[in-house]
Amino acid sequence: MMMMKLASLMAVLPSVAAVDPTAHWVYASEPGAASDAKAQRATWGAASATCIDGISQSPIDIVTSDVAPARILTGALSPSLSGNFVPTHSGHAFQLTASPGQNIKGRIGKLQYTFAQAHWHTPSENTIDGKGAAMEGHFVHSYVSGGSTYLAVLAVLYDLSDDCNEDLEKFWNDFPTDAARSAEPISNLDLGPLVEPLLEDGYYHWTGSLTTPPCTEGVDWNLFKRRATVCQKQVDRLKRGLANTQAGVDINNRAINPINHRVVSEVPSGPFASVDCTAFVSYSAGGLAGFVVIAGLLLGLHLWYGRREKGDGPLLGDDVVYSKYEQHTKP
Repeated sequence: MMMMKLASLMAVLPSVAAVDPTAHWVYASEPGAASDAKAQRATWGAASATCIDGISQSPIDIVTSDVAPARILTGALSPSLSGNFVPTHSGHAFQLTASPGQNIKGRIGKLQYTFAQAHWHTPSENTIDGKGAAMEGHFVHSYVSGGSTYLAVLAVLYDLSDDCNEDLEKFWNDFPTDAARSAEPISNLDLGPLVEPLLEDGYYHWTGSLTTPPCTEGVDWNLFKRRATVCQKQVDRLKRGLANTQAGVDINNRAINPINHRVVSEVPSGPFASVDCTAFVSYSAGGLAGFVVIAGLLLGLHLWYGRREKGDGPLLGDDVVYSKYEQHTKP
């Protein structure tokens, strides 16, 4: 039963073959060009066939008129992003990787994931109603159980601002720009401020893939609706690093993929989508009306718990981000 519930939340990833290290894959065929789907199709397949043959690939364009409503549970996303990290220029992105030996865990849905790494793309990969952003950050998490690996991504869109992002600035200049290599580790860095302020405005959820080879499918995607900001200087540093390792190509966004059978669900904004219960309590406890609301909730929970003990009904909210529209679309 437990595995059935997990399967309803996300797909179990298949065995993943390593990317062919001799394969040369590109985002565009020449400097100055935009993301080129044709060039990607011609080169990514040599690295991993899934990039070409997959049917649940990322990124996607989210059409807001087509999204399905999803249930809200407080704390459905409760990431933990504090620890020691190694700034790396991977050759295709700026990346912060958790230092070896750490166990940085946070809740995504019903599982306690381990934070693996964060990396950034320019311009954004996912779009909303056809519109992108100056940059996109992917906070990648993994969960291993019974020989199966689950992956989840928290995605942040960044719009341009006159002011530089102070939280990015804490480590942005540590990324090498001259070559694909690592820099000195950074100790006691808290990445939480890059994500936590965005939680209460809700997010879009779907099942997709990694956006670079091997393009593994079954990845749990969560794209925040509220956007962060970044200044042109910060974007230019990423573009300079990319150009130095990609033969002058200064972008790293994969072309949009068809949504096919999938449905994007939407967790709406509001205090219920925040990281913990305090947001709801502070929202509801304004005088007598707040007291009545809280008392009603407690009574409802008492009645529900009685039903649960008697076996009269399913657990309330078993599916954290799982609407009725998704029941027949999960791969």
